[in-house]
Amino acid sequence: MSQRVGKGKATKISLESRNEEEEEKGRTQIGTKKCGCPFLINIKENADSLWYVTVICGRHNHDPAKNLDDHSFAGRLDKGEQEVVVQMTKGNVKPRDILNTLKQSDVRNVSTMQTIYNARQKVRIEDAGGRTQMQQMLHILEKNKWMSWHRKHPNTNVVTDLFWSHPDSIKLLRCFSSVILMDCTYKTNKYQMPLLEVVGITSTHLAFSVGFAFISSESHANYVWALENLRSILDWWPKPDVFVTDRDLALISVIEEVFPSSSHLLCS
Repeated sequence: MSQRVGKGKATKISLESRNEEEEEKGRTQIGTKKCGCPFLINIKENADSLWYVTVICGRHNHDPAKNLDDHSFAGRLDKGEQEVVVQMTKGNVKPRDILNTLKQSDVRNVSTMQTIYNARQKVRIEDAGGRTQMQQMLHILEKNKWMSWHRKHPNTNVVTDLFWSHPDSIKLLRCFSSVILMDCTYKTNKYQMPLLEVVGITSTHLAFSVGFAFISSESHANYVWALENLRSILDWWPKPDVFVTDRDLALISVIEEVFPSSSHLLCS
């Protein structure tokens, strides 16, 4: 589909499927199936907002579709279904469960997973209100009163490190700060940034998340920044007795520097 819009000019929309000869000439293949169908129409709107349809080639090289189940037009969502998607998306319901709910509500529904993905993306864009992904994340953290810190690159103003912790996690940490486990995950996010996860243990041996930190690299300076933020959360509350980590030498040295009174154990 191509479109040309300009003041005083007609809008032109072409729905086409190029044949093999045209593909060999380097023209762009347009359509969902490369079957070489020569069908081609032009749709134009004139200055009086009247539309004209011109059939350039009305011949098809395939049989008509038996149903519209695979067409996005047939799978579009009505207003009621769109509202269901919005509410279930905000409730962190999985896409496949959203689709199952719609199909159970209407046996004639032929929407696909792609329909749900597109609708969810539209919800996210509307919620962001024009903010970038990072701006939206910082907005959500502030809106929900999470404690967070971030650093920016001095030249590009790009966020390089981000630490955040839920208010309930902070309450748990201040009550159960004896044992802290820390580890970094690798290549588990879009930006390939290390994610430092801090976990605490309650008196009943249950684990809880203390906080998370995206760091630009596993360097000594970045670990110092992250652990100093962790120390600021504790404020005057008792500091951890034991830290448990893997053999990350940079992290081990920073623990000794930021929490000199704490012991360190290697996880098995």
